[in-house]
Amino acid sequence: GILIVIQVHSNRIMSKVGLASVSVVVLLGVLVKLWSDHVDSLRRYMLPVWLSGHPVHFEENLVPAKAAEEMFKYLKDVGVLYTNAADTKWYDVTYEDVGEAEPMINGRCADPFLVPNKNRTACVLPGRVDVGRHYILTGGPSGLKEMYEDAVSRLLSFGIYNWDLSKDPTMHSLFTGEKFQNAAKFTCPKDKQYIDPFQGNYIVQLPGQTVAAHIDAPYFWGANRFQYPQWLLAVMVFSGLFEHIFVPQVQVVGYIHQWNPNEKELSEIGGNFIYWGDKKNVNTHNTKDGKVHVGSDTILPVPLAGVSVDGSKLVHAADVYYPNVVPPKIDKSRQTELRYSSSDDVWHLKVDNEIVKTYQNDDLRISIVFRARCHKDEAEAEKFRNQIYDSEKALRLEEDILEVLVKDMAKRGVVKSNALSAMPRKQLAMKMIDEYIRYPYPEKAHIPYNFCALSRLIPAATGILSLVC
Repeated sequence: GILIVIQVHSNRIMSKVGLASVSVVVLLGVLVKLWSDHVDSLRRYMLPVWLSGHPVHFEENLVPAKAAEEMFKYLKDVGVLYTNAADTKWYDVTYEDVGEAEPMINGRCADPFLVPNKNRTACVLPGRVDVGRHYILTGGPSGLKEMYEDAVSRLLSFGIYNWDLSKDPTMHSLFTGEKFQNAAKFTCPKDKQYIDPFQGNYIVQLPGQTVAAHIDAPYFWGANRFQYPQWLLAVMVFSGLFEHIFVPQVQVVGYIHQWNPNEKELSEIGGNFIYWGDKKNVNTHNTKDGKVHVGSDTILPVPLAGVSVDGSKLVHAADVYYPNVVPPKIDKSRQTELRYSSSDDVWHLKVDNEIVKTYQNDDLRISIVFRARCHKDEAEAEKFRNQIYDSEKALRLEEDILEVLVKDMAKRGVVKSNALSAMPRKQLAMKMIDEYIRYPYPEKAHIPYNFCALSRLIPAATGILSLVC
């Protein structure tokens, strides 16, 4: 009798265990399906219609070999290059922040998303926090899984930002030449064929570095990078609320390094130019809420070749240059520079004046960037130039920009109507970036998030993450 009772109870228990097992399996199946759908939705890159369908022009031998040599020499003559996090060393900004500034503590910025301002008197959001934050979250187009410090070091390339092209005669001559002018006119709108050059950059990357997905600093009538943080200008572009004062522009990228990707194993070298949503990569049959599904394409960084785009409308990036290399740690709060040594013709990476690593000329990926605004005629170009630094003609930060964005976000149900006065400014800035700016997630990664970067936000998790990162 006892055995019969035990057998009956055993059958009931096993039945419950079986049901529980089935329930767990079903639950796991549902979770897997939800995760799969979530990943698919992230990979399905949707851009606002006004940021899609723009032209891309590639041209071999855009840069004469002699000009490339002379510009490389100019880089060496300048001698000291700073990271792109310190780009305001090359110019002044009326508003470095929108009210989120915090004091530095022991000469450092503890917040992972704040950096020292130009004078190192406070911690502010970097000019391109929209770009860096997205890269750290996703691991970039390649979907890298790595600690926060390594991810940041990949982004901090070096360069020169030049707004007076007369200081670099070779670059000035190249940019005003027929080839560059024709490449620029291909990109500018048909009714805006007057090319008004305003900037010439040198971008130098170390092995292991990358360029995250981004749009270039936009220009508006009454708002530009000399007045407001670049992330705010990017928000203005993605929002579509300021299209009536947007100024189209052209970016022509040329490569002046001497190594050739066609002569090396492509998987070994990387550094390709990537772009999303040009004319041939737009799926016009897949639109939703004013957004269109877009694809990507790549261009090899062949020496002397160039590519022309409106970088303030076309989302673009560069994949990792030498993807199997992890660059030295570059701390955003410390003084970091790439300094040329003429005595032995090498480049020293220096942090707080100490040499961390030395590079040969051929170790570097070097591009030049010509930027110009597209205008109807010379009169319009001159009128625009005259108002760039005119504070009386500038949009007002609070009334003309922030209030417009907050009103729109309140209409969308993202914030309350009083958010401008009630919400901490850093939180408000992040809300704006999250609501409007859309950069692509990794297309091939099974997990499109860089979970390893959680070590920065949750230090206690560092030990566990180090086992898989």
